[in-house]
Order: sequence, then structure tokens, then C-alpha cells
Amino acid sequence: MPLLKLGHRTSAILLFACVTVSAQSVDVQKGRDVFGWRGTRWGMSPQELQDLFPREIEVTKIEGFGNALEIRAHQLFGEPFHVVFNWDKGRLIKVVVAYSGEAYILETAQKILSSLEYKYGSPTVLADPTMPPYNHQQVRWTYPSTMITFSHLRWGGDEGSSLLGISYEPNEAEKL
Repeated sequence: MPLLKLGHRTSAILLFACVTVSAQSVDVQKGRDVFGWRGTRWGMSPQELQDLFPREIEVTKIEGFGNALEIRAHQLFGEPFHVVFNWDKGRLIKVVVAYSGEAYILETAQKILSSLEYKYGSPTVLADPTMPPYNHQQVRWTYPSTMITFSHLRWGGDEGSSLLGISYEPNEAEKL
């Protein structure tokens, strides 16, 4: 099992996983439900997850965090993303899909947001990208079982940097 030292990109991914707003949205999407990310279900075990993604899942020891299950080579619109599965008492409680490249990816962020809006409908706006001091856009879709949060934080102008991610977590009523 490889040992992963926390570089600036890995730290950013873990930071994104920790600071994604978890406030309850009052606007629940009507008529259907979402139960996780790509076939995952809240409460599944690490072994069930490894069975679901037998060729993609890696077990990694993250210094200071213990073992993690992750997919390091996930692609969205041709860009590299890192998928981290979060656990509580051996049960899946959150999935974070975070951009792991180095480039400023405003166009990719817009494509991903449009794709999510097409799939899930109109979101609730949590952070407006036009509000200073940061260009931070955060929106959420709330279903009976799952909350999906898209977050894009960028700084440094057109050639700057960005953090981009999507988190999937159980809705308050579904938390284990």
C-alpha cells in the first residue's frame, strides 16, 4: 500500500472535502432520488465499494489520516480528477470528486456545471461567483437521500489557480 505525503494538490483535495458547506438546503428536488455517486449507496462497506470498482479503487495510506479508498485516475471532460471516499464506522458517508490537475480550468468547470444542471435540474445557489473577495461558485442539488454540491473557487485572474470539486453526501434524514 503506497504512502502518500501531503503535497499542495492533495492538501487542496482534503481541504475541499473538509470545507464543502454541509448546511441543509430547504429546496428538495421533486419526483426522483439520487442514492450516491456512480452506483455507490450510503452505508456501503469498503469491501462493497472495492467490488463495485475492482479495477479503479486504490487503497492508500494518507499520512495523518490512515487508510483511504480512492480513484486517482478519474477523467471528466478530459481533465484529471481524484475521487475520495469518506467513511464513518466502516460505512460510506461522502464521495468527493476533486480536480487534481495544475491548470486553470474555467471552461471545464462551466462544462461540468452545465452537465450537472442537465442531469439534476436547477440547483440552489450557495455562493455567487461575482461576490468579492473570491470568485467562488457553489451550488447544491438536494434529493431525499443525497445532497450534491458543486464548488469552484478561483483566484489569480485568467492565469490563476482554482479548486474544483463535486461532493455527494447523504441528506440529513439519511445520515447513518
